[in-house]
Amino acid sequence: MSFWSILLPEAGTNLVPDPSFERGTGSWAAQGTNTIAQSSAQAFKGAYSALCTYQNTATAGWTRPITLSISTTYHLSCWVYVSANWDGGNIKISSRDYGGSSETVNYQYTHGTSPTATWIYLETKLVIAADAAGSIAITLSSAPTAGRTFYLDAVQVEANASYATTYIDGDQPGCKWNGAVHDSTSTRSAQERSAGQVVDLADYGFNVSEMGGFGMAPQIHSFQANAFLDGAVLENTKTGVRSLLLTGDVEGASYGAYHSKRKDIINLVKSSAVAKKNGRPQPFILRYTGANTSKPVQIACYYDDGLGLEGPRVFSEVVVMRLLAADPFWYEIGNGTAALTTSVSETHSYLSRRVDGNWENLGGTGLVTSLAIDSQYVYVGGAFLNWGAVAAADNIASYNKAAGTWGAVGGGLDSTVRCMIVGPDGALYVGGQFTTAGVANTDGIAKWDGSNWTALGTGVSGGTGYVYALAFDQSGNLYATGDFTQMGGVANTAYIAMWNGSAWSAVSTGLGGVGRALAVDQIGDLYIGGEFTNLGDVNGDYIVKWNGSAFSSLGTGMNNTVYALVVGNDNSLYAIGLFTTANGVTVNRIARWNGTTFKALETGLSGGDGYFMSFIDGLLYASGSFTTAGSLTVDQAAIWNGSNWAHLDINLPGSPAVWSTVKDPYTDYLYLGYSTTGTTLTSAVNTITNNGTARAHPKVVIKCTSGTTNQPATVAYLKNKTTGATLWRADW
Repeated sequence: MSFWSILLPEAGTNLVPDPSFERGTGSWAAQGTNTIAQSSAQAFKGAYSALCTYQNTATAGWTRPITLSISTTYHLSCWVYVSANWDGGNIKISSRDYGGSSETVNYQYTHGTSPTATWIYLETKLVIAADAAGSIAITLSSAPTAGRTFYLDAVQVEANASYATTYIDGDQPGCKWNGAVHDSTSTRSAQERSAGQVVDLADYGFNVSEMGGFGMAPQIHSFQANAFLDGAVLENTKTGVRSLLLTGDVEGASYGAYHSKRKDIINLVKSSAVAKKNGRPQPFILRYTGANTSKPVQIACYYDDGLGLEGPRVFSEVVVMRLLAADPFWYEIGNGTAALTTSVSETHSYLSRRVDGNWENLGGTGLVTSLAIDSQYVYVGGAFLNWGAVAAADNIASYNKAAGTWGAVGGGLDSTVRCMIVGPDGALYVGGQFTTAGVANTDGIAKWDGSNWTALGTGVSGGTGYVYALAFDQSGNLYATGDFTQMGGVANTAYIAMWNGSAWSAVSTGLGGVGRALAVDQIGDLYIGGEFTNLGDVNGDYIVKWNGSAFSSLGTGMNNTVYALVVGNDNSLYAIGLFTTANGVTVNRIARWNGTTFKALETGLSGGDGYFMSFIDGLLYASGSFTTAGSLTVDQAAIWNGSNWAHLDINLPGSPAVWSTVKDPYTDYLYLGYSTTGTTLTSAVNTITNNGTARAHPKVVIKCTSGTTNQPATVAYLKNKTTGATLWRADW
């Protein structure tokens, strides 16, 4: 045999119903005390193989019954991955209990010939004489040490008198399952050019003597010329189409034989040899075994030029065949696999952080209701004592991002924090139901400048004295809303007031009811949500707009409380809360105002209420106590991508109320604050090593391992963590 071969398209049928163990080991049986089990540690085809473990018993170790036909010749083939410490005898694919049948072993694993762990091809010719009932078997010539293992994959039994063809199962190009997927025989079309009979070019009289273009693939460089300096800047490099040259002698025993062989070679490589696929000519597959005789590499080629006549020399001619490879890379046959860890179970308490896809517990001692972030610190507010085991870290704490340590914010606060915001001056402004920050006049609202607490006027009075929301406008004015009847002792500041940096002032004559939410849009208008009704006019129910001089309604308003407001990238306003209708439209607890009317986000939220929203990377994160978003069952939080709801990649402990979801603009880390502690299921990050010499294009196989047998898993979205591009499931 030569180093060069081509795949000749050929129809075929694999009679093994479960050839790559995607559904388990099925009808395979381990003899004696040997074992066989599905494994994702290695695979030659698909995502799984069978792990065969020798336990010092039968050398005819693993069998699968299959009924064949009398007076028929079959070729049995498979691949085994034998580890470097294998100390047993030869391994072959064989038969068992077919009475009077004969075998010819064409390829087997011979101990000592494979110094490194690798996949090895096994093949046996089987002639069925009189007994059609029996089994195919993997047998050993002598026993290894107990506990030694190898992997078995891509098992094939095909009725073919002369040779074995390449592997067939319904997942391969040009193939189909004849029944249940991975549980039936499979066939390959004769029009599929990527598989079939392996034919040696030397058998066609083409003896390759020279080859060109088989090393490094050509590179295409894109340069941007410098404006004034000499030379240019390299902007990009990509791999171009590869040109290959095969030079050799085409020989025949006569002129007629020579011309016949040349014609056969032309028929092998011409683009019209098989039907087009997807409207395009199919490339043929060229194989090379010079680097590894047991495991070829191959490349998909198109015939370009050559194979002409220049005057034969005694029934032979030097022929040059030029080929083009649109995909310029050589590929080993088979595939490499890695089982991915899809989730991690661990204990989280009240605060979780996602760092480069990994969720981690930042752990606390009680309910988190608010988060704020500056360049140095993450501030956590809520209802807790001694957060991070730090004395005086009561109801508010700071996380030093550089040091990774928790600290107190002054002497802490004496009651719950409800809202926090970092101002344009870099200071932290805090509102809530506390009565003091350790200094006078810090009832319900206070400012932390990084070293000290200071008062904003004389603080709140009247009502419950709670501040629920804070927002800065484009001029740097701070708005505060909540359950108070006066702010800083200024008249007409019931439930809302404005701080200009030195004094409080009224917003019209106040709200007339508790305020819960604030948001400023891109043109400077202030939106207010809460528990009030008839504000400004009869339609000012639960939500209004303040343009700096007057209130105005948003349609006919809501039918119940608004808890949070946020402005999107397109300047649309989103509202969340207890309401079920907005401007008469059924929206169910969450809605989008487009400047004219409210729109529902699918069928809204149910099973609980909405408390908080934020825009992160162009996506709306909504959270609260709800358990359903649209048709999606969720864990009190969900993502709206503009057309569908999707899960967060974390399942929080118990049934929490999620009060805050914030992204750190300095690090891109995501923080979640909530009300529970316990077992949390999070996404997992996997690192896979590419053992090849070029970029890999992985195929991801997702399998559901619970519920109905072989029930398909559902993919909500796929995200490229490098580019940020996200592919969403169309019907979510």
